[in-house]
Amino acid sequence: MTEDVRRWRKPTIPAFGFTVETAAPDARFGLSALVAEVGEAALWQGHLRATSDRLGLLIFDELAEADPCRTIRLLEAVEAEAASPRPGEVVVTGFADDSDRILVLLEPLLGINLRTLLVRDAPLDPVSAVDLVCALAGAMVASHRAGLCWGGVEPEYVLVRSDDQLFGVQLLPARLCQLAVGGVHSDALGIRGVCYRAPELFFGEAPTPSTDVFSLGAILFELLVGEAPFEGHNTKTLVARLISAPLRRVSEAATFQESQAAAASPLPAAQVMALEDVIDRLSGKEPRERPADAEAALALLASLRLTLLG
Repeated sequence: MTEDVRRWRKPTIPAFGFTVETAAPDARFGLSALVAEVGEAALWQGHLRATSDRLGLLIFDELAEADPCRTIRLLEAVEAEAASPRPGEVVVTGFADDSDRILVLLEPLLGINLRTLLVRDAPLDPVSAVDLVCALAGAMVASHRAGLCWGGVEPEYVLVRSDDQLFGVQLLPARLCQLAVGGVHSDALGIRGVCYRAPELFFGEAPTPSTDVFSLGAILFELLVGEAPFEGHNTKTLVARLISAPLRRVSEAATFQESQAAAASPLPAAQVMALEDVIDRLSGKEPRERPADAEAALALLASLRLTLLG
């Protein structure tokens, strides 16, 4: 493989025109496209109706009346994020409140959701997959240095940008994601979100940067295989497998084998083993088995990338 291998396909942003005006909880805003469901919130591309200026909206529906304490925490989080934006994260600009809903106002969303990319493109070639997860780890570093963590990063939290700015990806801020989901035992987590949560969370342990590192392993696996690393028909079964079952091997997945068979330069066995070793290290069952934070994970992933290119 050569250095000019594309890291990933840049997303195409649809023309900004049609808006779903009736879907906007606050009449000042128009909504153009649902980007992702983030726990109990919805992330939208939108605009100011008075000026047509673009912006992003993270809408917490019926939160204010249902849970006043959570609403207060959300508004405190919005204030903190707006005051101290971090590189690699979507910038928060303020909020609007129509008594039933909280609308968190964001900078324009210049990309597509990582879930959309997974559905559209996975499995990716190994270098592209590692590049994307390197970018994601890089976007997490500032929050981890600040003592913040997501408690597990789902693809819904991630925007793959359509320009060459920052890391190539952006994350929704950790505080907002945690408030949208509400914890690993919340109904908002859902079966799809379980695979990105580290086992210790299901034993009641507090999230740490190492918890987020577990998510990097799960996302890398999914980018390479096109499927989640653990499968189950219900949340209880999936959690049990996450806690006790060994991680599936990338090399044994039919989709990975097919993509390698079709590749112009399939990975040698030694490089496949190196790839699986890094996924194992990112996805360790115990926090001490994983890199301590995103910065350490990024160093591990960067070394893997050099191995794949070698």
